[in-house]
Amino acid sequence: MKQLLLSALTILISAGLCAKVSVISHSETEIVMEFTTDPWKITPEGEYSRLTAENMNYSNLPGAPTIPYSEFKVGIPPAGRISCTVLSSNSTTTSLDAKLIPVPEIKTINGIDNYLYQISPAAYQPQRTELITQLPATNFRGYHFVPVTLHPFVYDGNKTLTITTKATLKINISGATNFRSLEPSDKAADLLLAQLINSQQAKNWRSNVRTEINYAPFNLSDWWIRIETNRDGIYRINPANISSFPLADIDPASFRLFSTSGKVLSSNINNNGAEFKEVPIFIAGEADHSFDEQDYILFYGSSRDGYEQNENVQSDPLYYNPYSQNQVFWLTFGENFSGPPCRIQTVPIPDNYDVSLNSTPASKQVENEIYRREYYGFSWYSETLFGNSTAEYVFTTTLTDVDQNGDKKLYLRLRQDVHEEGTHHKIRLWINGHPVYNNEEAETDEEKYNFTWTGTAYYNIIRPISYLVNGTNTLRIKVFRSSPDNLLLDYYRYTYQQNLVKENAQRQFYHPITLTPNSCQFNFSGDISNALVFQITDLDNVNLIPIVDSYTIARGTYNNFYFILKPEEAYSPVSIQDVQPIDLTAVRNQTDNIIVTPAEFLLQAQELANKYKEFYNLNSQVILVDDIYNQFNGGHIDPAAIRMALKYFYFNLPSPRITSLTLIGIGTIDWRNFSGSAAAKNKLIIWQGSYITSDDYFGMINTSYYPELAIGRYPVKNTNELNIMLQNFTNYISNPTPGWWRNSVVIVADDLTNGDSNYEYALTQFAEETSTAIHPSLLVDKIFAMEYEYDEFQNKPKARDDLFSALNEGCLVMHYTGHGSYDKLGAEDYMNGATDMGRFTNEGKLTFFIAAACEVSQFDYWGFDCLSQKVVLLDNLGAIASLSATRKSFADLSLVMLKYVMENLTKNRNPLGYSVMNGKIRFTTGGTNDEMYILFGDPVIRVIPPERDSSMQVSSIPDKGVVHSRETVEIEGSFTAEGLSGETEIKVFDSKRKYSLGPGTNVTKMGNQLFRGKSSVSASQYSSSFIVPDDIVSGNDGFIVSYIWDENNKQDYTNFYYPMQLSDEAADVTNTDIPQINIYLGSKDFRPGDTVGTNTSIYADFYDSNGINITGSSGHNILLVLDNSLQPVSITDYFEYEKNSCTSGTLIYPLQNLSEGLHTVQVVAFDNFNMPAVATTSFMAKKSSALDIERLLIYPNPIAKDGYITFMLSDAADVNIGIYTLRGKRIANLKTFGRQGFNKVYFNGRDDKGDALANNTYFVKVQARSSSGRKVEKTEKMVIFK
Repeated sequence: MKQLLLSALTILISAGLCAKVSVISHSETEIVMEFTTDPWKITPEGEYSRLTAENMNYSNLPGAPTIPYSEFKVGIPPAGRISCTVLSSNSTTTSLDAKLIPVPEIKTINGIDNYLYQISPAAYQPQRTELITQLPATNFRGYHFVPVTLHPFVYDGNKTLTITTKATLKINISGATNFRSLEPSDKAADLLLAQLINSQQAKNWRSNVRTEINYAPFNLSDWWIRIETNRDGIYRINPANISSFPLADIDPASFRLFSTSGKVLSSNINNNGAEFKEVPIFIAGEADHSFDEQDYILFYGSSRDGYEQNENVQSDPLYYNPYSQNQVFWLTFGENFSGPPCRIQTVPIPDNYDVSLNSTPASKQVENEIYRREYYGFSWYSETLFGNSTAEYVFTTTLTDVDQNGDKKLYLRLRQDVHEEGTHHKIRLWINGHPVYNNEEAETDEEKYNFTWTGTAYYNIIRPISYLVNGTNTLRIKVFRSSPDNLLLDYYRYTYQQNLVKENAQRQFYHPITLTPNSCQFNFSGDISNALVFQITDLDNVNLIPIVDSYTIARGTYNNFYFILKPEEAYSPVSIQDVQPIDLTAVRNQTDNIIVTPAEFLLQAQELANKYKEFYNLNSQVILVDDIYNQFNGGHIDPAAIRMALKYFYFNLPSPRITSLTLIGIGTIDWRNFSGSAAAKNKLIIWQGSYITSDDYFGMINTSYYPELAIGRYPVKNTNELNIMLQNFTNYISNPTPGWWRNSVVIVADDLTNGDSNYEYALTQFAEETSTAIHPSLLVDKIFAMEYEYDEFQNKPKARDDLFSALNEGCLVMHYTGHGSYDKLGAEDYMNGATDMGRFTNEGKLTFFIAAACEVSQFDYWGFDCLSQKVVLLDNLGAIASLSATRKSFADLSLVMLKYVMENLTKNRNPLGYSVMNGKIRFTTGGTNDEMYILFGDPVIRVIPPERDSSMQVSSIPDKGVVHSRETVEIEGSFTAEGLSGETEIKVFDSKRKYSLGPGTNVTKMGNQLFRGKSSVSASQYSSSFIVPDDIVSGNDGFIVSYIWDENNKQDYTNFYYPMQLSDEAADVTNTDIPQINIYLGSKDFRPGDTVGTNTSIYADFYDSNGINITGSSGHNILLVLDNSLQPVSITDYFEYEKNSCTSGTLIYPLQNLSEGLHTVQVVAFDNFNMPAVATTSFMAKKSSALDIERLLIYPNPIAKDGYITFMLSDAADVNIGIYTLRGKRIANLKTFGRQGFNKVYFNGRDDKGDALANNTYFVKVQARSSSGRKVEKTEKMVIFK
């Protein structure tokens, strides 16, 4: 067999795999590979042992042991198969100190999710797990493959664990391996292709077999009328109802009526939508080929309610359709349709009958959708039977024509409220004052009349009854209680025989319950002259049955029901509208993205589509969701219709195929607004199951495992919110704020506390593991909540403050791992949506907010907005996008998916939606846990770090391989873009700090900063140097990174060196001096004793031939001492070296709210060899009652390319900054909000047209206006010199 990939060296497949898998040999039909179990460890966690393994997923059955497993994917040709064989394996056995921790059950306690660890004895029985398990073959965007799970850990259910450490596997591929595809790949498909162990082979096997999707052929006629019905019955259409048709020119014989029935669409991936079928109609006066005034159309219509109509919603029977009530029909005419028009036919009456009936089966169900038990799913309840003591509840309904001789039954369903544990319940029932027996033969009243049960599951009562009457019937329920017992009444239903009485309305009756067809004579009383009888099997099968005298004879089964009526008794449709439906199948252009929106947001959606083209050269189609319902589900609202439309576009539009979906608008689980409060949030429908809500289902084209489109939702309720998000999107791309924040990530971990337990180290471990997926050139700030103290309210405000400090300083991504709820992170209130949104001050530095926590994205309940929704709706603040779970999620499963999201963002620099999609497709069995993570924000936006280059050369490394303290290190670097000039900012970091926070919880944090300075850049090249301080830690993971912003192209770049090995063994260098420090207050015009405002800044210049120590090491900080305070303030972070220098630098530090009078200030600093120096000065502080601008400075001045305008404000104010020529012409204008105290405003060195300012002198005028109306302005000269 021809060898496709065979080498003397083992081929390591790393991309897309979750353990070390090495392909040893690979032919067209056979792959031999070696699997090595990733590093794993066992750590104590409370009374259990926890087994963790890097890059593996975990089981998710509550009560079962938490055991890692891995997965790889094998590409196959269309209709191909694989077989897997274990050729050899090595294993080892280890003993545990305690049983493996079970997968927790997650419950909400005191408004926050809690993990309850309870072992399921059945799941802890010894079980032999096969090392490899093949999952069913599937298809992702045309790439066919088989997921294979690896189970290297076998657990005996007690304290013995067997580990397969290495195994050699053989995979045989069968099928048309010589198949070669002509279809090119695309970006989304490539994500999956990279995960196949035989990707080079499988790329030739892409095959998208076109799937036929059902839709309405609106192109066959120019005339359509939409008709809606809302209950079972025969409906009438008069000429006046359809006057928009050219009736004078229409032969009624050409009328046709279509519908899709309105059944809820199945979520099965193979479902291709409801068929748009012609339904039969009866036309009075059709024979004369003219639809005259006295003519009419009759047809059978219904509603979308009913158990059969909604059987696809969930396994538990559902009566009310969750999306809409009305059944929709489409009336048209014309000759472009195939076949003759469909008409209701008259069937001959049978010659004889099997049974003669004076009554037929009837039922009356009393059910109202008023009360909710959970914040998820489809279930509603009619009444609450709540209380602490015994009480009775009375319900009435009206019945007519009850046959007293017929059988009667009561059906009733109850359920305990969710907020309690399983309670014992006891009730009694009466109908019209007569008791309902539970066991009529029982000897005691307790057994005879009481209905008893325990627990929270549904309780169904089905009992024969008597005493139903014509008119009002009363059901009385008595609930016996001595303590709280809250019950919910779902519904009750009476079944009985109803006499066949024809009164002054159409009457429905039923065929007797029989499985085999029989003929029945139905005998009517009342006036049936000129009446018609319609026999209904379903919407497509309607016949007329002749009436003979006072009876009719019909042949049928229990599936048949009937209506008897006079034509004038037919119902009028609830809606008749002349509609010009949009034919979406007419779209023929290549399309990358689909935007689905309600009409309310159409203009903004079109604007967004234009931005996609402008910013990313993507072709986007804007589609109204109502047009999707019309064409792909006959006008019936159903989320699956959106999937049907997307499948149609995917298979029918030219390549490259659609890759992303943008949803505009929020939705709720109460789409029909049963609550009366959901309408304001029902903008774009959601896809919900019996538990989860997910947007993934919209994008499942070929597979039900994961989405095949990058999907993002704008969770907005109105145009104001949408405009904010769109402006944030536009600013983020076209007017980004430069700075280190774009190369920074913040990782946050919850603490140990989980309810009453105090041993949850796993969350910190998971957060630490997440950080390993981040590219090493990024700055990573970690906040471990277990390192913080509680306050008296059991919160951790210092952790919250540090989190917001990091967010407001700016970070590309914030990733939280821990407990949560719909409006907060952590029981300790690290972030609270109700109180903390005002803490965001990160203007222009919007983060990507990720929360691996329960329910933080529970957006679909009408009674509240969730936290991840709130953070993306802030105006130029908060987050550019968010990703979190809509329901309760498992931290370990979320870790794996989100870890790959981080990898895709920071390493592969994929667009946001693609990164999320790639994270979800890593594990096929991630299931609902991954699906419930929803992206709020734009799916195609690039939330990515700067373009990077690792070509940096460090002078000490090639010679000795190690950087020693006291050495002067020379750096030479370059950026990927050509022709860059200006200045780069450089940061040098010590080896990572490594320490333990508890059992198995070894963590790292970024090393101290050794150098922070700037260097000139020319032709994208630069050089710099730094002096290594004594305060370093020996290690091998220090790093250097430089950053530059290209204002012309609005793009930033980094150049980095990693890893850098450091040694605290000092080089032989003599320290000849101590730091020189000069202090100024307010400006450099300051002289000791001058008067300044009570809100001012301290400026300090430093010089030392060995550089200044900025590591922040204990005892060696740069300190500020005010008025001989015993609590000096560290101001190290405010220091920065001057450009092209590693010996001199400056800092500016704001002094706020000083008391009036004399003050002294001292600044203490150390050089890199830890020699100290102190500078002291004194000043007078005086408060100003007016709005003042003080210390207006341009920095640097002259400006070569860009710089900053700094000033002090005595009060907060709106600020306008004008740049003027010497002749007084304003050429640039900046607006901002100034805070009391020190302000720093970036100036890009360009005029309002975007042109760089020429060398010259200019005036900078700063004007401020406070909220009270006070005004002030100040002017300073600025020099441009390049």
